[in-house]
Amino acid sequence: MARSKYKRDLLARSQSCVLCSGANKANTIDHVPNIALFKNKRRPKGLEIPVCSTCNRDSRWAEDIASVVAGVQLENPDSEHFARKLKHLRNNHPDAFLDLRPTPRQLREAARFEASLGNAGPPGAFDLRGPIVRRGMLLFGAKLGMALHWHCTQLPVKDPQKVSVLWHSNESLLEGKVPPQIFNRDMRRSW
Repeated sequence: MARSKYKRDLLARSQSCVLCSGANKANTIDHVPNIALFKNKRRPKGLEIPVCSTCNRDSRWAEDIASVVAGVQLENPDSEHFARKLKHLRNNHPDAFLDLRPTPRQLREAARFEASLGNAGPPGAFDLRGPIVRRGMLLFGAKLGMALHWHCTQLPVKDPQKVSVLWHSNESLLEGKVPPQIFNRDMRRSW
């Protein structure tokens, strides 16, 4: 009963879909980031947004990709949780799963990195440059940005076609391609 009231209240706060900026009426709730991203689906409350069922349904594939990419942990990995997410992606989005296949060069670099950490297991690597994965990560980033905007302003973004996303992977961090300002606490406050 409490969940139903929460959903009604959230939908009452915004009649317009947050993701399509009012092109459709909001008729459901979307969890951003999605529940599958969290171990045992224990997602913290607070970043639910009112959306239309079309936007909710049509962005799930991107959330599944982001869930796998975000599930890569260098320290204290939960291989069972990660394996479930990877299997879900393979079964539901085989084209995205294949798009993640690492190149031989990436496998060699991953093996060197694993060896430098003292890990003896097989190297793990993904290729995040493929068109499906790239499009999925950009869609996920835009969705997250629009959700944060709505939570701060209670208004949808006026023109979702103008949302810009910049994302980096662990690989780009290791290669020194991530702007150091991202980690500057004072810089983040100015955003």
